[in-house]
Amino acid sequence: MFIHEMFQQKPCVFSVEVFPPKKAGAAEETLYPVLRELCTLGPDYISVTYGAGGGTAGQSTAKIASYIKNGLHVEALAHLTCVNSTRVQVEETLTRLREDLPRRMDFLHASDLAKAIAQTGGFGVAGACYPEGHVESPSLKADVESLRYKAEAGVSHLITQLFFDNVSYYRFLNMARKAGISLPVQAGIMPIVSKRQIERTVALSSASLPPQFTKMISRYD
Repeated sequence: MFIHEMFQQKPCVFSVEVFPPKKAGAAEETLYPVLRELCTLGPDYISVTYGAGGGTAGQSTAKIASYIKNGLHVEALAHLTCVNSTRVQVEETLTRLREDLPRRMDFLHASDLAKAIAQTGGFGVAGACYPEGHVESPSLKADVESLRYKAEAGVSHLITQLFFDNVSYYRFLNMARKAGISLPVQAGIMPIVSKRQIERTVALSSASLPPQFTKMISRYD
């Protein structure tokens, strides 16, 4: 089943996201016990981020996604990225995920990458979206308009960047619907485990922190 089809069958689709092992030399299998434990939560699918480690990053992601799909029998979503990824690396990752890759690819934007993946056939494509606007976008309105390219390229559902204020999410969702974007939009939520983690994440994503939330972090550190 493609993940976007789940949104047609139930009111709430629940997923979790994991990171491939980041320590040098760490095998993907070290993550497997955690994956088995996560499966007890009953996720509809498990998302695997693009692994660290240069040219082997996609291989690590593909191996873990394969274990989730074939070993744990849970749907898997494998991340791909335009950043620090050559065409050859993307092709190798897709080949591991699906053996018959029919063509080479050339892309400048995520919509180009999505179109290339969709054209290979056999993949459901999830795309990122940003409730407060992408850091490189001139405005939230312009960012919402750019989602049309992703939808037209074959993206079947969207997952938001993390956010900490529901108002931001619902405002974005309302703008997307008014712009004619009817794709399912899944809310991305990140548990906070340390002050340093959240400060780094906010700096990278440009997500804003509500005053009450900032006060809580400062108080409990």
